[in-house]
Amino acid sequence: MLTASGRVFRRSLRVFWFFLKVGVGLLALLWLSKIPGEVLISIADIELRLSLSFTLAVLALAISLLWLFIGVLKGLLGFTNFWRERRERKNRRIADLCLKNGLFAFFAEDYTLAITQLRRAIKHDPLRKGVFESIMGVSALNNDQRDLAHEYFEDLLKDPQHRFMGYFGLYHLDPEKSLSLLERAVEELPENPWLIEKLRQALIVEAQKGTLEALHRAESLTHKLYEIKAISKQKRNEMRAGLLWGQAQYHQQKGETGRAFELAQLSHDLDLTLAGPVIMLAERDNAQKAQKLLMKTFAVNPEPSIAAAITRLLPKTVETFHAFEVHFEGNQSPSVLFLLALLAFHAKLWGRSRQLLQKIPETARDGNYYLMLAQLGDAERDDEHEKPLHHSDGGGLLRVVK
Repeated sequence: MLTASGRVFRRSLRVFWFFLKVGVGLLALLWLSKIPGEVLISIADIELRLSLSFTLAVLALAISLLWLFIGVLKGLLGFTNFWRERRERKNRRIADLCLKNGLFAFFAEDYTLAITQLRRAIKHDPLRKGVFESIMGVSALNNDQRDLAHEYFEDLLKDPQHRFMGYFGLYHLDPEKSLSLLERAVEELPENPWLIEKLRQALIVEAQKGTLEALHRAESLTHKLYEIKAISKQKRNEMRAGLLWGQAQYHQQKGETGRAFELAQLSHDLDLTLAGPVIMLAERDNAQKAQKLLMKTFAVNPEPSIAAAITRLLPKTVETFHAFEVHFEGNQSPSVLFLLALLAFHAKLWGRSRQLLQKIPETARDGNYYLMLAQLGDAERDDEHEKPLHHSDGGGLLRVVK
């Protein structure tokens, strides 16, 4: 942008050239008026005597008419842009070749060569600078040339068509400190699902510092993703359920148990598979309701935390075991088999517990499996020592205690 003094200088220069041309033209006319020479033109038997000034005027008129004719002819025949288009085609071919070589070098992880080739491509085809700089920025980033990568990505922010790649690259330069960058990016590109999701994730991380506002903003972005049709309704509900559960935990830590329970219920209604909300709800319900809740959720999400809640919150009775056995009849999942074996163990159904453990495939047997197997062995031995034995004299019962 020119300063005020610069604009004054340019205006003065134009005025100077205008009067210079006028002055030269007047001098030429004065010179011709003082030198009335003649020009003899002989064509066959015809001779024409013309004054010098008239001859020059006719010559100038002829040249102007010829120039006009050539211009019209070139326009009609399409020659106006011929050489320019030919040069552009040549430059485009060279740029395409440089791009091809640059991509080969990029995938071969020779990022220095890739950047060199793409710089040549920009010289021959500057209109595609954004495309070339996008690859150059990623190449510099992969080559650990962070300052150079930052330069390329910042330059891309000036190009509306490739601004996303600028934010994409700057985000990957430092993902952990990108909250302010992503906020600016979403403000400029409010319909970009990748940027919205990254900002949502960054807000969830921010919420771990105890910021409830970040969770509310993340929930708003979840609705935004659904509005622009980037996610399905089911996915929106699952994402929102996780955020509501985060809010429930926040209120629980603040001692606001009523609000925490309300948010946990909303979270559970949106996503039955989440372990945290169903455990919180089960802890406040009676045993019968808790059993239904935990059983339903464990069927779709057999997490160890839910299994632990089942054994902690429900009565350790034969009735509890049978209820789960009927509900999961035919289910051969290792997680389900282990839970049933655990419930049978707590109900002191040693044989049934061992049968269920034996059904678990060897590939799914972990440390918990072998620990329970050992505990089952100890329980069976203790039980065996406490059984009454028939004695030969008098037929009385003798209880052998360990």
